[in-house]
Amino acid sequence: MAEEAAPRLWLRIGAPIFALVLGSLLGAVVISWNFATQQDAAFVAKSRQLVDAALRGRLQALSSTAMDYAFWNDAHANIVAGWNPEWIEANYYSSAADGILIFTEDGAQRYAWFSDGAPPQVRAAAATLIRGAGSRAALR
Repeated sequence: MAEEAAPRLWLRIGAPIFALVLGSLLGAVVISWNFATQQDAAFVAKSRQLVDAALRGRLQALSSTAMDYAFWNDAHANIVAGWNPEWIEANYYSSAADGILIFTEDGAQRYAWFSDGAPPQVRAAAATLIRGAGSRAALR
């Protein structure tokens, strides 16, 4: 009788406990797998976003550099290679500077612009610069 009770005891108590433990482990594996898959997808999305932002930033920097070179090439053509005051009037303006001075190679003043709101100190400093530039043999 004791020998018959052992298999019944296993079926009544052991098997459900074993099934519960096995089900819990299987559930933990499924939940962990799902969590890992979500983490992987989030990592891929964030990596793509970071690479995209880096590429956009680099493209913007290259674009700015190209525009700077284009502007300075135009400036050289219209100021150094040939004098074009209309180009200067159309392209040299500033909301940050109070004045612009352009000198020839021998130190003579070629162009001067001051904003209407330039403080008197700016004009005084410009006069000092003009006198100093005129006294130099070569302004470079």
